[in-house]
Amino acid sequence: MEPESLSGFFASFGFTYLAATLLASAAGHLMRFAGFRDLVRGHAILPPRLVTPGVLCVLSFELLAGAAALLFAVRRNPEVTPAVVLCAASAVAGLGFVVYVRRLLRTSAAPPCGCSPLSGPTTSATLVPGAALALVSVVALTATLARAPAGSEVDGIVRALAPVWGVTMAALTMLVPASMPAPAASTTAT
Repeated sequence: MEPESLSGFFASFGFTYLAATLLASAAGHLMRFAGFRDLVRGHAILPPRLVTPGVLCVLSFELLAGAAALLFAVRRNPEVTPAVVLCAASAVAGLGFVVYVRRLLRTSAAPPCGCSPLSGPTTSATLVPGAALALVSVVALTATLARAPAGSEVDGIVRALAPVWGVTMAALTMLVPASMPAPAASTTAT
């Protein structure tokens, strides 16, 4: 596979992953908006007056960035500048999520993060989706910048495999936190 085709493959994979991850998360947050807001309020990280605006910002970002990623995934040669902005913003969002979860892990209760309908108690595995979002954003960014100025075509089976791989990896990444056993309750010997 030529470097231009490889770049096209990773760009297609990255945008498909971003679209699947962000839109699935947005759908979960939309379907249970009040529960998501209450969960974030219970985390006690944001001041109470910023909880609803914060949740709306997260949801808006997921919807807009997810829709843009989907558009870039289906187009053969997306515009470079908007694609770079999307990738950079998604990387920052992924790192922001990692920081938020690390803060949650420092609390004694470790409540669910609320990152997906599948989320359970917050464990170190809850860091995986945010870290993966940041990493895949950088992969898509690098692949987008590495493509030839006129774009590169990815054809045949390679064009079909990139989105399949992107959706599969997104689904697996979202399952990691849900697949981890809940931390054992600490007991004190008397």
